[in-house]
Amino acid sequence: MRHASFIILSALLVAAGCTSKDATPAVLGSQLTGPPAPRHLAADKKDVTLFFAGDTSVARGVADTIDGPGKGDAGWVFEHTRELFARADLTFLNLECVLADTDAGEAKKTWRIRAPKKYGAGLKALGVDVVSVANNHALDFAEPGFRSTLQELDTLGIMATGVQYAQEPKQEPTVVTVGTLKVGFLAYNAHGDEHKDIEYRPRSFGYKRAAVLADILRVRPTVDVLAVSIHWGPELAHWPWDWQVQDAHAYVDAGADLILGHHPHVVQPFEQYKDALIVYSFGDFIFDKSSPWLVDRTNARYGLRLSYSGKTRTGFDIVPMWPDKDRRPMLRSDIDTTSWQLLPRPAVWRASEVLDKATVTRAGLPVEACSWKTTRPIARSGYLRWLSPRLACDDDEKRPWMTVAPTAEFAAGTLRRGIWAPPHDQQAPLRLVFPAVPLSARLVGFVGIPDWWARQSGAGRQTRLAVSVAGDAAPRFVVEVTPGVSLWRDISVNTADRQGTRADVIVEVVGGAAPREGSFVFDLETAAAP
Repeated sequence: MRHASFIILSALLVAAGCTSKDATPAVLGSQLTGPPAPRHLAADKKDVTLFFAGDTSVARGVADTIDGPGKGDAGWVFEHTRELFARADLTFLNLECVLADTDAGEAKKTWRIRAPKKYGAGLKALGVDVVSVANNHALDFAEPGFRSTLQELDTLGIMATGVQYAQEPKQEPTVVTVGTLKVGFLAYNAHGDEHKDIEYRPRSFGYKRAAVLADILRVRPTVDVLAVSIHWGPELAHWPWDWQVQDAHAYVDAGADLILGHHPHVVQPFEQYKDALIVYSFGDFIFDKSSPWLVDRTNARYGLRLSYSGKTRTGFDIVPMWPDKDRRPMLRSDIDTTSWQLLPRPAVWRASEVLDKATVTRAGLPVEACSWKTTRPIARSGYLRWLSPRLACDDDEKRPWMTVAPTAEFAAGTLRRGIWAPPHDQQAPLRLVFPAVPLSARLVGFVGIPDWWARQSGAGRQTRLAVSVAGDAAPRFVVEVTPGVSLWRDISVNTADRQGTRADVIVEVVGGAAPREGSFVFDLETAAAP
């Protein structure tokens, strides 16, 4: 059985004794007609290292960086992480741009990402071995762009996974033997609805749960480690949807060893499930963002480094990263990623998990004026974009502060799951009533402003939490905006005198001259006395 140890990457990139890649020469098969020919890396090594990271583009703003301060050297944008890749024996990224020199086949969609083929050399210089092309930008320039991308990867000696070569929905794995460890890759795109009617082959591989399960069951007996890459999940949201967790667990149950998630462009948790590792979203590896609030939200990112001795996994590292001013990813060994792990939770009541059962009144509007929405807001809706599902009024895109939704945010560097709740006027507060809560010895939780919002709005808009318990009635919490107090506070209220009973729990969020001035995230749960 594999032993999984959690080790935060120290200032030293890897343990002493790691050596650079030693790739046995191999002739690639044509990536236009079938998977690349199996390759053997580090043939003389017993102890090997694998490294995986997220969304990668060398187009648009990244290309401008290459042309400007990089002076045309595509490898320059990876300068801070080159040694990390060099000391891994097998590396993987999600390639989220087309490599082509013309706009032929340009799709009719809002965002199209294309880099000149010459910038693919940066991936080669970095030491990338395998990339997924199963994502929602792989077909931005239709068949000409996709074929150009595969041809350029083939020329560079980089293996592609996530390609559908034939009509039948059966994916052949991309296989790499590292030392004595045989690793198989499968990759799928769950965000490709705009391409669902495309008939040409090869094309980017779409996502259907039954087909993924069938592929895993068929491929798993042929490899030692099976990595399944999936482009999925809500963009800019720090938490996966419930169906993603369910699907990921099903794939591990079927035989997958690694689930490699990407698309949200922000960090989502990783999870140890049985003997497998699940990354719901790495965040970006290198990408371009221009809006300040988007830059703030997408800065945090990480990689996954695994060590094997023979066919046995001996450990893994979560490798936190952050971009420099030129968007170049760099290591951040000072970041504590402990909170980034999704852990099993005890069977307690938690407000963020039952928000849809709460009665919500906003700015004097009764709950009947609003509804529980599961559709995503449109892309131009600013910070609403990742709040899905959400309890919102019909015109929430004009009044986004009317939205209440479960979310996850970074709070003082810690990833916290909670409820998004913008403040309202003192005379008509945002009021949430959670019915019949099973009380234990305490109600505990936290409240505060998300890190990205605090950086954007400035240190003057901070928070205070005033807590009161209303006699024999429901426990009542008042969250209030006030400047100059701590940014995040923990909540702990003694309810031991009502332990074993049920009561409504009321939360009111008030303060600020206008609701637009701040947004809180809070959560509450029942907990036993220490």
